[in-house]
Amino acid sequence: MDYLLNGLTFRFSPFLLLGVALFSPGLQAQPVITGVVNAASYAVPGLPHSDIAQGSMFIVFGQNLAQGRLVVATAPFSTDLGGCSIRVTGGGVTADAVMIYSSFAQVAAILPSRIPPGDATITLTYRFVPAPQPATSTPASIRVARSSFGIFTRNQAGSGPGIVQNYNSATDQPVNALTAPARPGQVMILWGTGLGPVTFDETQLPQVGNLDVDAEVLVGNKSARVLYKGRSPQFPGIDQINFEVPADAPEGCHVPLAVRAGGVASNFASIAIASSGAVCSDAIGYTAADINRSTTELVLSEAVLLKTTYAYVDLKGTLDSVGFQSHRYLPNMAEKALQLGRRPFQARSSYLPYGACTVGSGRMKDALFEIVDDPTIPQRLSGGVSIDVRGPRGAKQIPRRGSDGGLYSTSVGGGIPGVTPDYGPEYLVPGSYILDHPAGSDVGAFTATLTLPAPIEWTNRDSFSVVQRTQDLTVTWTGGDAAKEFVEVGVSSWDTTRRIVAGITCTERASAGRFTIPAWLLSALPPSSGVVPGTSMPYGSVEFRVYSMVGTSRFQASGINVGYVGYGLVNFKLAAIQ
Repeated sequence: MDYLLNGLTFRFSPFLLLGVALFSPGLQAQPVITGVVNAASYAVPGLPHSDIAQGSMFIVFGQNLAQGRLVVATAPFSTDLGGCSIRVTGGGVTADAVMIYSSFAQVAAILPSRIPPGDATITLTYRFVPAPQPATSTPASIRVARSSFGIFTRNQAGSGPGIVQNYNSATDQPVNALTAPARPGQVMILWGTGLGPVTFDETQLPQVGNLDVDAEVLVGNKSARVLYKGRSPQFPGIDQINFEVPADAPEGCHVPLAVRAGGVASNFASIAIASSGAVCSDAIGYTAADINRSTTELVLSEAVLLKTTYAYVDLKGTLDSVGFQSHRYLPNMAEKALQLGRRPFQARSSYLPYGACTVGSGRMKDALFEIVDDPTIPQRLSGGVSIDVRGPRGAKQIPRRGSDGGLYSTSVGGGIPGVTPDYGPEYLVPGSYILDHPAGSDVGAFTATLTLPAPIEWTNRDSFSVVQRTQDLTVTWTGGDAAKEFVEVGVSSWDTTRRIVAGITCTERASAGRFTIPAWLLSALPPSSGVVPGTSMPYGSVEFRVYSMVGTSRFQASGINVGYVGYGLVNFKLAAIQ
């Protein structure tokens, strides 16, 4: 359906509906609600942007919520969909939600705009057939806000490439992608939910008009000009924001994208931006020629020499590791991925452009520093039996691990007292390294070389014991080769009570010497809570990481498109995030 907004013709795309997991068991049991989230961001309850906005689309997860097959509502919309309904109570107001779709384990609806901000509860009722009486769930608690925006993303998990269209003309509005980047100054159409309440009948198709909400679009942390901020004319509860890419926005394949609505930052997605050419590229990552392979098949092999240093009274030490993996991205998979490659040690950031920041979040895992927020996992390929590494301190063998034969990793030196074994003297010191890999069933033989330089020094590491989220945070360093390596700075915080975690990652040139994370970004983190059992260590950290660029040390082998050997120098300073 085409429609006019501010003199521009836009075409609504029905891809906004998220994937729904379907089950078809018999339905006799009481409905059980296990979670309620924003339909776009999937923000874990307890995060600053996890409230459900008035008039927004939300998703209920659980069991026995409705019949097994997916039922999708059509206009005019109703508060009952195939016998499934949701009632919301908060602030002395009770109202029925407008139903969007239903299935056994997942239901979507619109929170009535007249439910006031604050604490609220929802109950779900389903009329089982042939059961004589409907069954109702126990109440589930939610927090209602006037505005709490979420950006729809391709991976249907609230992270990675966003569902954003490049406006080329009235008939040409492709979804932004690695092979369909935006241009600086171009008009874009961003899809999400949670701008705020409306006054019209929410069972009808939405009325077009700017909502009374302070909404800012940030592209690579640059503020964009907003042309429209309101409901989509086609679908209830769905918002669209039309904006211009700032002329000075950074270019790259994973330029961070966020919306601040009512002073609260949304989930962070990304878009691809390129001033020329039909394919994006990253200054510190993969070239346009590399990315162009993602339309057919992209196979990446990456080896990483990693030195990790912890600095805290109860956790001090350095651990040296080597890892290698090869991955195959099938057609369109790269368009959904939060990051390409860099998986030997699950580095969570993508190749951000210089000066840009992103935020990732999720539930706490067993590993203290793990944030997993991307379900797009490429196929792992099998290599040879092991990898031999030769460096200034002798030779090491990196064994193959895992049942699929595609992961190689081991600790080669150092250790963290009380946490890891003692692996002997530190192995990764400045100098030249050679990696030899015999042929495997998927990846052929190769020899790769790498020079590990003198490390960049983090000069103000000891000044971080407490981080105030209301104040800017500046990290400083000296040294570095801007032509071969780059710096990442970040802050992570764990709320052990709610079992949630969020982390900021920012990228800067090695030659810059300093980077400041603004307070508005820090406000996207939950306050840290508790200490690591048996220690005085807080569940928070300031991080300083140095990585080599992809283009500095490449290798070729049969079965792959791009081979890269690099290094990472990762420093953690544990700190309380307040």
